[in-house]
Amino acid sequence: MTTNEYANNSQNNFENRATPQSQSRRGIFVFPNGDKYDGEYIVTEQGKIQRQGQGKHIGQDGLVYDGQWRNDLMNGRGLLTHDDGSQYDGEFVDNYFQGQGTYSWTDGAKYTGKFVGSKAEGEAEYQGPQLGFVPFIGQANGQEATLRYKITS
Repeated sequence: MTTNEYANNSQNNFENRATPQSQSRRGIFVFPNGDKYDGEYIVTEQGKIQRQGQGKHIGQDGLVYDGQWRNDLMNGRGLLTHDDGSQYDGEFVDNYFQGQGTYSWTDGAKYTGKFVGSKAEGEAEYQGPQLGFVPFIGQANGQEATLRYKITS
């Protein structure tokens, strides 16, 4: 459920004080599905609540996003943590990994580079346990990666 739907839901126990529209505010929302948002938001001219600014969303599915929001979507810099502990730390555009970022797996593997539409793209570095964490440097195109690496002793 989006914050817009939450604002119009009969279970809404959040009181909206009379202040100028689109002024940034701070609050805590608990959604009917148990998700929680603690952060900045605005109330649009239509009276709808939108996450806007810095905030943390904790999902019942274990997904946690702590970062910037715009238009009720993950936009800007943020840290997304999955329920298994893997993380993406980087730039977001409309809920997608977009721009520079680092994806870290729980086994210690780490990919640092550019993302386009949540897929690896362009020059990047990968460090993985299979080579004792010696970095790969190469190109990715969202589907495949061409990697070159140097094993050092």
